[in-house]
Amino acid sequence: MKIAILKPDYGIHGGFERLLDEIARRLITLGHSISWRTVQSGHLSKSIFGTDVDESVYSLHPEFFRYASFVDQFSEVDCSRADLVLSSQPPSFAVSHPRHLSIFYHHCRIFYDLADEFAAHFPYPEVHAAAVTAVRQLDTPLLECVTHFLAGSNDVAARLRTYNGLSDNVTVFSAGSIFGGGQTVLEKRPPSRESGGEFEQVLCVSRHEFPKRTELFAHAMACAPELPGVSVGTGGQRDSVMAISGNLTKTDPWTVNSGPLWHGRANLVPTTPIPANVRFLTNVSARELDYLYRNALCVVAPSLKEDYGLTAVEAMSYGKPLIVCSDGGALTEFVEHEVSGLIVEPTGQAIAEACRRLAQNPDMARQLGQAALQKSLHYTWDQAERQLVQAIDRVMS
Repeated sequence: MKIAILKPDYGIHGGFERLLDEIARRLITLGHSISWRTVQSGHLSKSIFGTDVDESVYSLHPEFFRYASFVDQFSEVDCSRADLVLSSQPPSFAVSHPRHLSIFYHHCRIFYDLADEFAAHFPYPEVHAAAVTAVRQLDTPLLECVTHFLAGSNDVAARLRTYNGLSDNVTVFSAGSIFGGGQTVLEKRPPSRESGGEFEQVLCVSRHEFPKRTELFAHAMACAPELPGVSVGTGGQRDSVMAISGNLTKTDPWTVNSGPLWHGRANLVPTTPIPANVRFLTNVSARELDYLYRNALCVVAPSLKEDYGLTAVEAMSYGKPLIVCSDGGALTEFVEHEVSGLIVEPTGQAIAEACRRLAQNPDMARQLGQAALQKSLHYTWDQAERQLVQAIDRVMS
């Protein structure tokens, strides 16, 4: 069968891109032929739906106009020669095809469940409110034309139900770990050494962007300066988070606003770099990442309302306790508090206290890690492949 995979191209190859690569690999193994249909973010036009958008208007809400341009261009993609289309990140679902499967991990969330959080820092809240209405009006008829959704988590399925009234054609897709060339980490790595009180770092593997909240990790490490931290990831807010980390180490971190820090907070950016207890790494090799996971005390995933959490599956497969926030969305599905990890309030102080608790109680860290390892066995690519095949059968029937 000929399957076209659609995706916006943002010029990065992160976790979701590797997930799609694994889906494509498995479809090819099953005997299907794959073609990719992408729209590059750098080639978006300011002529949208046949109307030229003036620069002064575009600048009021670039995120909205970029999204509208994506919708416009994906609606023009010709997939008529494909037997089935598989859309992915929004709004690739704008493609028109009678047999349409969507690997759906999220809406464009600043116009949905994160609209209020985004508006709180947006200079023109009334403009954002209008953009939210417009995006939902754009999306609704397009989503109604999708034959079937594979939602990335129960949280994502709930959003489709809440915002779009879709449930009968939605099933959950539970992806396995993507670290290690598309196979589970357990298949690629030597056994993780048991934690006996010896460790090299507290680890956070995440992009630096809203709503990943890596600034909370920086804040936590400043609150626990005796614990070395390592942050692995790229993203548009990386420099700001690094600046925040440096600034917090030269002040009393416990006096900093305990709410989520924002990259626009100019008062948190020092004039000169200051050494901190967090190492910020990018583009690490598979061997380096494997080493960091194996020698971590725990893995911190501080995201707000996360869709799934591929990093969480990786961490659990290494037998590492997860520390997630109570508003972490699907991340809280992975963690049973004080059984396979710790669920804490979304503050640097709370994360720091959780890290300290594990550092001071190696037996507890070991027990939580072993429970996390057992839970990770439920998230395999063989299971995900079965879910994918069942969804394709529904679409083709």
